[in-house]
Amino acid sequence: MSDPTQAYLDLDETPVEPRGGRHELNVAHLVMGVAFTGIALVWLVGGVGLLPDADLRLLVPVPFLLAGGLGLLGIVLSSRRRRRRGDDWSW
Repeated sequence: MSDPTQAYLDLDETPVEPRGGRHELNVAHLVMGVAFTGIALVWLVGGVGLLPDADLRLLVPVPFLLAGGLGLLGIVLSSRRRRRRGDDWSW
């Protein structure tokens, strides 16, 4: 009896060469990682007592602003890289 997976393997006669190098940037992971790390740092600073509560209140928006800025930068850079490769697709 033949191997059933062989039929699927025969369909793709041209092997796809790996592009190698760096992988695509996942902007959502970048933004969530920066926001989570920033919130954890603000919580740590508040828990240790390095800043009074009034000053700590001013630090809370910083992780969100930083994450948003990095997200916008990531989108711009990844779209430039994609356009340079010729993989440009309209949204």
